[in-house]
Formats: sequence, structure tokens, C-alpha cells
Amino acid sequence: MKKKGVFTMSTKTLSVRAGAGRALGRAELEQGEKDYADGRKEADEELGKAQDELDKAAAELDTIEPPVWYVFDRMNNAGYASFAGNAQKVEAIATVFPIFFFLVAALVALT
Repeated sequence: MKKKGVFTMSTKTLSVRAGAGRALGRAELEQGEKDYADGRKEADEELGKAQDELDKAAAELDTIEPPVWYVFDRMNNAGYASFAGNAQKVEAIATVFPIFFFLVAALVALT
């Protein structure tokens, strides 16, 4: 007599299904190992190519000449030299402006 809502199965059915599951599992395992071996071979080829590229690049770096360094002081810097020149021009104008201002003030006062 079966109880309602309870699933019963014979042990023979279970052992057949377990055997089929094992076979299916083995097939999946073998396929996975084959896929791994194929992927490993492709990865090794790509890594070999990449290593060759790195070796070529390292050899190319060895052929590059070392750079030449130039050290300048402030006056050799174009921006600083330009600023210094402009500051001297403003200083010259500042020296002449009061004289010009007094000259104009004197002319206005005399007229």
C-alpha cells in the first residue's frame, strides 16, 4: 500500500539509474579532461608566442641609446627669461612715468 505523497522506488531501479549516472559522469569527466588538454595546448602556444614577443621587445630595448640630459639654470629657461625681460621693461616705464606726470602737471599749472 502506497502512502499519498510518498515516492517509492525499487532498489533495482535505483541501481540502474546510479549506473547510468556514473557512465554519464565518466563521459563528462573524459570530455572535460579532453577540453582541458586542448585548452592547455592552445594556452601554451599563445604563451610561447607572447614570450617570443617579449624577448624581441627586450632585445629592441637593449639597442636603444641612453638619453642625453641637459640641465639648464633659470636664465636658460625661455619663460623665466621672458618674465625677467618684461619685469625690466615695466621697471623702466615706472622710472619714466613720474617724470612725464610732473611734466604734464607743470604744463597744466602754467596754462
